[in-house]
Amino acid sequence: RPMNCARNATPRFRDLVSTPRPDLPPPRRGRRSLGPDWLRERLERLCVPPARRRLLLAFSGGLDSTVLLHLLATLRDAGPRPDRDAARWQLRAVYVNHHLQPDADRWAQRCRAQCRALGVPFSLRHVRLQPDRGESLEAAARDARYAVLGAMLRRDEVLVTAHHEDDQFETLLLQLMRGAGLAGLSAMPEFARFGNAWLARPLLTVE
Repeated sequence: RPMNCARNATPRFRDLVSTPRPDLPPPRRGRRSLGPDWLRERLERLCVPPARRRLLLAFSGGLDSTVLLHLLATLRDAGPRPDRDAARWQLRAVYVNHHLQPDADRWAQRCRAQCRALGVPFSLRHVRLQPDRGESLEAAARDARYAVLGAMLRRDEVLVTAHHEDDQFETLLLQLMRGAGLAGLSAMPEFARFGNAWLARPLLTVE
């Protein structure tokens, strides 16, 4: 049943872009090849405790999130490293259908098929948008999506998104237009609080 996403839903996107985890070092940039070892290193900066090795991927079906889906599935299938890992990575994915495009239902089924092929548990959620007066449909969809994701997160689960470096510029402009001031200049951190859990963006330093 579609979720009613009135604007009092929390958390909102603008609350998630400038609250980095304070004890993490700055991200290391470079042109290392993407792969399960690279991704494991990125995620372990947040997800070292075994209880946090449960991941929920916000899957859009686009190129970026599809790449991340395959990387995460490969990491999961690799299993624990002897004498180094206490637990296996666990993964599930969710697609939020905003019903903004004529082929939205077909796209959702495509996402389901991709996850099934990789053995990744898949959930489909529907939303009805109720933008505030003067609020763009895009912003309303974004906030609705994060509300759904927040409601789906389980205890000690980490939400993973496929935001990358090119997304930072768009976010920066969005925050400044919303009057975020200097706080908006921080854009999106790699890791941030998400309600009582964490939000990870492992591809954020990837061009």
